[in-house]
Amino acid sequence: MMTQIPRVVTQVNRFVASIAAASLLLLFATQFCVVLLRYVFDTGFVWMQELPLYFHGAAALLAIGYTLHTGGHIRVDIFYRSAGERRKALVDAGGSLLFLLPVSVTIFWYSLPYVIASWAVLERSAQPSGIPAIFVLKTLLPVFSLLLALQAFAQFWNACCVLFGAREIDPAALDPGAEEGLH
Repeated sequence: MMTQIPRVVTQVNRFVASIAAASLLLLFATQFCVVLLRYVFDTGFVWMQELPLYFHGAAALLAIGYTLHTGGHIRVDIFYRSAGERRKALVDAGGSLLFLLPVSVTIFWYSLPYVIASWAVLERSAQPSGIPAIFVLKTLLPVFSLLLALQAFAQFWNACCVLFGAREIDPAALDPGAEEGLH
């Protein structure tokens, strides 16, 4: 039961990361089309030139929780790498509780009015033929902070399980795709 919370959060972040990965493929395909249209056919579309920004934003903001889960974030590894499981758990618990969760809540709190204002006017591109959906892109800010907070909570929970004597949690148990080499 104790591993169910981190497992569900990881599955959610894994699914969202697959959407982020798809947005990277769309980013590359769109950018290729923009370059091809511009330099081969001497034409272009403003909306198509704006699309890579949307896909890049989606990839960067939606993959954050899964990146935290896989350890792909930046960490000062001088002491952590050689530390034992309990010390690593202590660092993970402290980092999640003191840094990740407060930062996530702050980002959510300050981005929400910004996003609501954008939705209120259905904010669109400044360019007349641009994408009329900047409000959708801005919505990714609070989504990003929620995904990060969920994974930080899962990391904190997992660290507490290690610190308080619950069985050590195998990372592969938290990540159903780990044994398949999907990292």
